[in-house]
Parts: sequence; C-alpha cells; structure tokens
Amino acid sequence: MMGIVGLCALMLPLLTGCWDRLELEQRAMILGIAVDEATPADLRHAGTTHKLSRPPRGGGATPVRLTAQIAVPGRIPLGPGDAGGGGSGGGGGGGGAAGQRPVWVLSASGYTMEDAVSNLQNQVAEPLFWGHLRILIMSEAVARRGPSPISDWLRRNAEIRRTLWLTVSRGEAGALMQATPPLERVPALYLWSTLARAQQLGRLPLGHANIFWRALSTTGQEPILPYLELRQQQNIFIRGLAYFRGNQMIGTLNPWEVGVFMTVKGLNPAGASAYVQVPGTGQFVMIRSTLRKSHLEVFWAQTRPGIRVRCHAEVAALEKTGGQINLSSVAQTRAVEASAARDLTREIQALIGRTQRERCDIFGFGELVRAQMYDYWQHNVRTKADWDRIYAEMPVEVEVTVNLRRTGTLNR
Repeated sequence: MMGIVGLCALMLPLLTGCWDRLELEQRAMILGIAVDEATPADLRHAGTTHKLSRPPRGGGATPVRLTAQIAVPGRIPLGPGDAGGGGSGGGGGGGGAAGQRPVWVLSASGYTMEDAVSNLQNQVAEPLFWGHLRILIMSEAVARRGPSPISDWLRRNAEIRRTLWLTVSRGEAGALMQATPPLERVPALYLWSTLARAQQLGRLPLGHANIFWRALSTTGQEPILPYLELRQQQNIFIRGLAYFRGNQMIGTLNPWEVGVFMTVKGLNPAGASAYVQVPGTGQFVMIRSTLRKSHLEVFWAQTRPGIRVRCHAEVAALEKTGGQINLSSVAQTRAVEASAARDLTREIQALIGRTQRERCDIFGFGELVRAQMYDYWQHNVRTKADWDRIYAEMPVEVEVTVNLRRTGTLNR
C-alpha cells in the first residue's frame, strides 16, 4: 500500500502539464532595434507610461527614439523555399503570401531607454520578447554622446543575449531598420548575417556586446564597434570601425585600416587586399592576406614601458597590372614581399601614432603592460586617464614580414 502511495506521489509532478506555456503567437519577438536621438516633436507625440512631473535632464539622460523590427508570426521564412525576396510561402505556412512583409517596423520615443520601450509596448498587443534580438544599431550622434544608458539597459535585461551585435551607423540608425535588401526577406537577419559573414571573411573583428562591455570595463583597452552606412535606401555598406575613448566615440577606421588593426592583433581569418608596387617596374600586384600572426612584447625603455610589435602576413597574388612582372622569378617575388612589408610597416606605424595622438588604446597594449609589468602598473596607473597619458608617449617598435605563398598558375 505504501508503495502505491509513493508511486502516486512521484507521478504528481508529471500531471501538471505546461500550465505556464506561452505560444509564439502570444509574444512580440524583437529581431533588431535602432537607437537615435529623439527630437522635441518625437517626445510630444510619444505619450507617457508613468507619472512624471519633471522630465529627467542631465545626468546622462538623453531622449531616444527606438525603431524596432518585430517578427510577424507565420511570415518568417523557414527553409530554402521561403528564403527569396517576397515569394509565396512553402509547406508549413512559413513564408506567408507574396508581398507580405515578415516584419513589422515600429517606432517609439522616450526620455530614457526603458521609457521608450514602455511606449513601444503600448503599440503592441503581445508582450515584447528580447531573446531573439540579433542586432542593435546606434546612430553616430548617440555613440558620440555616449552609449552608457543603452549598455545599462541591455545588461539589466535578462533576455538579451551577450552575442548581440552592437553597431554604429553613419547618419540616422532608424533608416537601416527600414531598409529592404532583396537578398533576405527579414532585414534584421540580413544585417546580422552581413556582419557575421564579414567577420568570417576577415573583414571585421567580432562586434558582440560582451566584447564591447569587457573592453569598456578594462583600464588598458578601448572598445570598438562596426561602423555601417545605408546607401540607396537598401544597400548596407560596412564603412569600417568606430572606436571609443571611455564611453564616447571619437573616430572611425576605414576598411583598409581595419585590416591593419587586425594584423596588429593577429586576428584570423585574414581577408584584406592591397596593391603593392613592384620595385623597378612601375607596375602593381594585387595581394590578399590569407593568414596573420602577431607577437606583442613589452620591453623597458629607460623609465617607461614600450611595445614591440612583430607581425607576419601570408598573402596570395590575385592579379598583376603588366607583363613585366614575373612572379615565377624568385627575385621579383622577394621584391614584392619586401615592398609589401615596407608598406604595411608604414601603415601600422601611422595607425598606432594616430591612436597615440588621440590617447585611445584600441589595441589593448595597456592590458599587456598590466600583465607583464604589474608593479609598474600598480604604482603608475590608477584610472584610464593615467594609462591614456602613458600610452600617448609610449615608444612602439614595429617589425613586419610578408610571405607570398600563392602566385597563381596563369603565366605567374
């Protein structure tokens, strides 16, 4: 008898069922959001979701306008048959009818991020769900003012994934949420895949939120984010990287400088291309890096630390501009390698010098000094401002080697 009672007691938890289930159609899944500065007109039409006798001014509170892409249930492509730019849905009802957009774009404004999100919720019947948020784009104006309020709101939301891509847009960020690229029916997922593919092709470093927050919280490194631009209302162009000093964006790197930055960091896969002049011919060879290696060494330069940067790049020849170039010749191959090494050395020195003048250590040299010269760090570096001052005057030595491994098989 006691055995039967015990068995029934063990079965009770199995009889509860999914009492707290929530169907996909009963939540509004946010795929991407854009953050712009709100105008007074935006705030007048926003309404309020709270009692507020005096709007927050100062103290980092900046009115924002959110533009969000919300997935429409039943219209999200589920397979290859639904991936086209507007075709009818296939089996299972995953694609929706032709001409129906798979996302709903809404905009809301507020005095803070949570205020804007509350106003956004007033426009949607179902509760907002942030677990599928893939990309957040902030305008350059917001980034230059400082994204701390955005980061604070993201880190307090338990649904936000740390693999969320954070980006900066040139101009209005909301316009990128309105873009309709023809290669993907879901614009936010197209933005996400564009960044992911660029990283896989060696054009960008990872721009996940956790990487940005980690760099923001360290004393010896400044954060970076991908820098985007919308062209012709639907083309997403990766302009390079936006870099920050402390909490504020202060400048950008163009696509070539991104490759230089990734060479110093030794980030792979490699994918940057460049023209190299062949000495004595006046002609050029287009090369593309296939592998990067970097060794950063801290040394003592009289009374202060210095950094020695040793970089090695393996490259492939893509094309040449004239018949005078013979890459089957060992002498000309070595000449191309030496010319490429000189050019890359100058570019690395120029980029490091520029960041030193701006007192912005995007390479993380400070973290190397902290790890390898801990006593010096403890006595001389208390804040980021201390390291910025030391970094601006720190001697940096650069050594670069290039190996041309693939010359092609057509007439070399």
